[in-house]
Amino acid sequence: MFTESSRSLRGLAVLAPGLLLLATPWLLAPWPVGTDLPQHAAQIQLLGRAVGDPSLAIAWFSPNSLVYWVLAPAIWLFGPVAGTKVLSWALVAAAAVLGGVLCRARGAPVELTLLATIFCFNASLYWGFLPFQLGWVAFLGWLVAMLSPRDNDRSQLLLVAALSLVVLWSHSLWFAAAGAAGIAITLARPSLWKQRLTRGAAAAPAAIAAGWWAPQIVEKRLAHGFDVEARWLVLGADRFTVEFFGGGALGNVPGNYVQVVGGLCVAALLLLASTRSTPDERGADRELLAIAALMLLAFATLP
Repeated sequence: MFTESSRSLRGLAVLAPGLLLLATPWLLAPWPVGTDLPQHAAQIQLLGRAVGDPSLAIAWFSPNSLVYWVLAPAIWLFGPVAGTKVLSWALVAAAAVLGGVLCRARGAPVELTLLATIFCFNASLYWGFLPFQLGWVAFLGWLVAMLSPRDNDRSQLLLVAALSLVVLWSHSLWFAAAGAAGIAITLARPSLWKQRLTRGAAAAPAAIAAGWWAPQIVEKRLAHGFDVEARWLVLGADRFTVEFFGGGALGNVPGNYVQVVGGLCVAALLLLASTRSTPDERGADRELLAIAALMLLAFATLP
């Protein structure tokens, strides 16, 4: 049986070398992988011009813009190539750390965090969707706060309110996911409905801001000729093929890579389950299962 301190040391021993290994692709690649990264870097150059040009307006706090607040210092400190590398890896590392925090808080093996980081090399990473990646990190932080067993004192409610705004500021789709996840975890454990409802109410300022921003964003995109029509190019069972589901989760790498990595993940899960030092009498984590089911439903139905 692990004590609290030994669990912390064990988690650190598991995560630290994993984070170093995660940095390997960014260290070896001459250019950061990500189709949209040059566009994001160019936005920082434009930002520098806009600050001193009164004819250009900057929407500092609009949804999906938080990434530029962290990308700008990274580029100014390290240059456009190294800066985008540093930020891209930092987002993956932050997601891994928050995953470890979530595992520890829910009594799950920290090793699951390293297993999950395999899927950081997905289509979003290779397309260079930095705002979406930052939104995932913010969502994880919000989830840790929402599932915290702490009482709903002022500091906890302020934390949920602040993180809700951060999620919206990071990416509007992740804010929508957070709203759906809040409903899912409440339904998964009805005995905590008062706690979850109070924390949900703390997110009201972010919900009001989202309702104010959304029509303006759509209007501006339409005015500038953006295509905002929803399209379903792949439907039904075709979304769950190895090529589409596995390819998207692992970056559409050619060959048998998806099957090999998928098989290794299943083997690792079975090995981890068979080597648990003590049986888990609490059973399955209903809240996390509800969120997983929600994400799967979104994958199966959304455009």
